Amino acid sequence: MSDYTKYRSWRLVGIQWGVTKPMAYRIAVNGYEPKDITIRNIFGLPIAATVISIDGLIQPGAQCPGTKQCACAQWFVPNTPRRKRCYTCSPRRMKPNGQEKIS
Repeated sequence: MSDYTKYRSWRLVGIQWGVTKPMAYRIAVNGYEPKDITIRNIFGLPIAATVISIDGLIQPGAQCPGTKQCACAQWFVPNTPRRKRCYTCSPRRMKPNGQEKIS
């Protein structure tokens, strides 16, 4: 915000830091943390992000909560309650009318 009081323009603040006008505004006013590594470097933010699960336990080897483990030990996210095996062991099959058939 001190740069904005000096320049009185978000465009000039963005030029000074090497980012766009909206990005400069979002970072200064909203506390936004950019996802782009080059922009994070410009502002001296850490490259690695901290992942915090807010919806449940994320199993080792899985990428999100709500996963199940197949008999082959691979983690998968079931798209329906009926799916019991991963997509490698039980790939999607289509019915003749074009709808998905779950096995």
